[in-house]
Amino acid sequence: MPIKKVRDVFSDYNTDSVIKDAVVKALNVSKKDNTLEMILKSPEYIEIKEIWFLEKFLMDRFKFTDVNTKIKYEETANMKNIGEEWNNIICYIAHKYPLAKKMLLNKSDVEVVENTINVNVNIPGTEFLKSRGADKRIRKTIENLFGKKYKINLRENASKEIIDKIKENGERIEKNAVTRMLEKTSMRATQNNVEVAAKPEKEKKFVPNRKSNDKELIIGRSKNFKDEIVKIEELTVNDGRVAIAGDILKVETRVIRSRKDSAYF
Repeated sequence: MPIKKVRDVFSDYNTDSVIKDAVVKALNVSKKDNTLEMILKSPEYIEIKEIWFLEKFLMDRFKFTDVNTKIKYEETANMKNIGEEWNNIICYIAHKYPLAKKMLLNKSDVEVVENTINVNVNIPGTEFLKSRGADKRIRKTIENLFGKKYKINLRENASKEIIDKIKENGERIEKNAVTRMLEKTSMRATQNNVEVAAKPEKEKKFVPNRKSNDKELIIGRSKNFKDEIVKIEELTVNDGRVAIAGDILKVETRVIRSRKDSAYF
């Protein structure tokens, strides 16, 4: 079987990196996940950023959701150590998994002890990182990029200064949130007051003093009635029987055809 290199398989990919001379050992496409697994073998160390550039090209070119690259190095390859490449490793993870940028990028350092990698996280929350699978993601990425398996140990190494700063920032955010909430509440109250003030007040109707002496009554029923008082100026020919109040200045009586007396005020 003829040897196929990256530059042969992906002839339209232009690069001066040594990755173009890496041998393509396998290309596995998952239709279910729309992902590509690419296994390369190289006699020289490939910069991590060049691996990401090729993956990005393949995702754009063939519309893959993700491309996972596994590198197998020959024994003669001049490898870089993980501590030296740590920032590049984290940048690579952050490109593939954007959430990791907020979790780890520029917030950790690393030390390698035999087959264990101790990741010192300089912010509180290592349990949160573990719950999100950060340690497994780092382990898998390093295995793919370096061809070696390591145990990943996340350790919280936040200084008192950093903890105090985070606490202070949290209190400031909480205070600002409360202030904004109060401002919104005040604005709503002001708007409600404006709406109430804009509504015309209902015209007050005259209500007689029902405790007054009935001896003051000249004609009609007792003043202890429940009918609403109507202004004389508002009376119409269709009102029928109504209750009115006012001062009587003059009284005239006339006999009408039914031989009943009619009173005029």
